[in-house]
This record gives sequence, C-alpha cells and structure tokens, in this order.
Amino acid sequence: MKKTLALLLAAAMVMTTVLGCGGSNNNSAGSSTANPASTQAPASDAASTEAPGSQAPAEGDVTLRFSWWGNQMRADQTMAVANLYTERHPNVKFDMEYMDFSGYWDKMQTLAAGQNLPDVYQHSVAYTIEYERAGLMLNLDPYIESGALDTTDIPAAAVESGRVGDHIYAVNLGTNCKIFHYNKTLLDEAGITLPDRLTYEDLMTIGKEVYEKTGAKTEMITPGTSPQEHFSMIIRALGSHMYEDMLAGNSENIRKAFEYCDQLNKAEWALPFEEWAEIGTAIEEAPIITGVVWNQFLNSNQYVAMQALCDFELGAAQWPSIEGAVAEDQWMRASQLMSAAANTPYPDQAVDFINFFINDMDANDIMKGERGVPINTKVLQHLSELTDDSATKISFAFVEEVGKVAVMAEDDWLPGNAEVTTLIQTLIEDLYYGDKTVDECAEELTTEGARILRENGN
Repeated sequence: MKKTLALLLAAAMVMTTVLGCGGSNNNSAGSSTANPASTQAPASDAASTEAPGSQAPAEGDVTLRFSWWGNQMRADQTMAVANLYTERHPNVKFDMEYMDFSGYWDKMQTLAAGQNLPDVYQHSVAYTIEYERAGLMLNLDPYIESGALDTTDIPAAAVESGRVGDHIYAVNLGTNCKIFHYNKTLLDEAGITLPDRLTYEDLMTIGKEVYEKTGAKTEMITPGTSPQEHFSMIIRALGSHMYEDMLAGNSENIRKAFEYCDQLNKAEWALPFEEWAEIGTAIEEAPIITGVVWNQFLNSNQYVAMQALCDFELGAAQWPSIEGAVAEDQWMRASQLMSAAANTPYPDQAVDFINFFINDMDANDIMKGERGVPINTKVLQHLSELTDDSATKISFAFVEEVGKVAVMAEDDWLPGNAEVTTLIQTLIEDLYYGDKTVDECAEELTTEGARILRENGN
C-alpha cells in the first residue's frame, strides 16, 4: 500500500479556481459552538515579535470559526474531533458551521468578497488559485519549517498538493478518486455482473437489462453528477485534454462527450432529467439510497457514508471509460483541502488545529478516513490494521487498486474552471430540454470555453 499511496498522493498536486470563503451563519444547515469552561485571560491583541509557528499556540481564550461541507455523519465526526481538541486545549473553543455541498459554496463565494473567511475552513482543489490570488489563505511555510505543522510522516507529494505558486497554503485531507457506486445486492439477485472495466457502452446495455429485470433506472450524466469530470475523462480516454481542445478550437472530442449524454438521456431505462432535477442534494436523499436508481457517480471518500445509509451491499467500480480508449482516464487527487484564513486573529491556534486534524491518531480514529485515504502514512497504516469497518476497508482497497492505473489529476483545474463547469451544466440542461442539439452544444462549449480560459490568463 505504501508504494501505491505515493502515487495517490502525487496525483493531488493540481490546484484550481473560483472565489469563496466563509464565516458563521445562523441560517446554515448545521451550526454548533463548543463552549469549554475556561477562566484564563483573553489572548493579547498585540502583534507578536516571534516568527509564525515558532512557538506553541497562546494560552488565552480563543474561539476558532470552523466551516466544512458534508452530511450529518461527517458533521458528527468533525464536531467530535473539534471537541477532542478542546478537551486537550481547554482555552480553545469552536464556532462550527456545516452545510451541504452546493449551499456551502454559495455561502463561501458570498463571504469571500467581504474578506470574512472562517479561521479554519475546508475547501477544494477547484478553488485554490482564486483563493491565493485574492490573498485569502494563510501561508503555511513557516509552520512547516518550524514543525508546528508536522509533515514528518506525510510524503512530499501530499505536502506539495497544497502549494500555489511559491508557497504552501493548504493541507490535503485525503486522497480521492471516482467510484461508480452500485446496488450490488440488486444486481446479484438479478444475475447481473459488471465487467472488470465498465464502459459507457456497457452501461447502456446493462442499464437496459437492470431496468427490465428490476425496474430500477440508471443515473446518467447530469448537471449534478460532476459533468465536467465525465467530459474530462471521456476526452482523456480519446487521447486528448478538454481544455487543450477548447483552446485549439477542436470540438470533435467534446462532441463525443455530448453524444454520450444525449444517448443516456433518451434511453427509457435512464432516470429522466426532470425527475432527477426534483431530487434533493443531501446525501440522505441520494436516488440509489431511495431505490430510484441502481447506480450513482460519486467519489471514493463518499463510499463509507453511502454504505452506512444503505440497507443493501454497495458495490464499487471505476467510473466508465469508453470503447476503444487510447489512454487511461482514471485519476487521483486531494478529496478536500483545509486552510486557515490569511486574516485570522489566531493563526497559531488555527494551524495547530489543522495539524491535530491530519496527524492525531485519536482524531483519525473518529473520522475513519471518511474524507479520503489519510495522507499521514502512520495514520493510514493504523486505520488499515485496526478498522473492523468493512466499508472503510473496501474504500481503502479500492483507492489502492485504482492507484495502480491512475494518471495524475492534470490541469483540469485551470483558472476559469468554475465558469467552464457552469457552462457545461447549462449546456447539458439545454440538450436535455431539447433547446440545443449535440452539435450546437459542442460548438458553444468549445468557443465559449476557450474565451473563458483566455480571459482567465490561460
């Protein structure tokens, strides 16, 4: 596993786009404040003459604003970790806020404009370049150099996954890949077996068979199933790169991706787009859990939470490739990142908590790798040896197996990626509603995508 982990962590070195950050919000999906008893005096507001990270966090009372996205399972685990930190550091309490994925980024984008980041916040490789350009992330280099952010048991590639330009600004919370989740119990009962390497062509054949035998429909490529990932992987399998094709004015491969979307949308055995649009975004409402579909396109770090919510065995396969693929399309990257706000009044405490989050064995016993394969090699070995949770073992083993073939998560995340992603989502809706043809969608994505990328300095 150690050799494979090095590859997985190396794949997380890509950085990305968008504006956004966060703060406390009483209207969020979840909010909690840990209130430890403390009689110590407040920390001084005076500027320190010490170098950042050169001494232990101050002992005065501190409240760290801490935000993340995720379901209730992640929220419970994360709050337990924060409370454990408070037990060990009674002067530190947390104002915690969490919400679902889409709501989180809406909130973060609004607060970014006001320079109102939480002291510690979870974010994505899709946002680091714009965060760095806006000066929203604390430079972690001094803390790594001093050992306050301990990277002793973290491979260099994993540390580098938080680099933007000349500095480290973020910490990788776990290695991630794509998992095609499916109802294995349902397929076993129907006598259906997935091939070792699924293709979209296989999916169309199997989807029809599953529907005829069980009535369960197939989740297709939708605006909510990371369509930019589908497109990127399809085009990579064709031997090219989505953004390179846009900048070169080549719409042929992009057209192929829209063709797959169109074929899936028109199939009677696929979940109609109109029905999909009515489904909530919370993981508890996932259509595979409710039995509407037999499959879902998700990430490896979601497998444990999904299995916990399913009353059937959840299968794990690689996302589909295409028939006649000329290049590997599976990738690995950081599942999430964690940073401290550049303007936090408590930088030492914020970094100390991040250090605790990724390196402390007890904290990771609570989280069980839910955010992805842990980057600390000793933590990973510990969890792999001690866990009796079958879903966690399956998740770790799956990521290890994909790591044997996965490519680096290339520069799919260039400045302007968020705008291109939105454009893809919009064009898929236009295609599914019959407002545009495959050719029109391919041409618009190629030309408008190139314009967006160039306007963002690519």
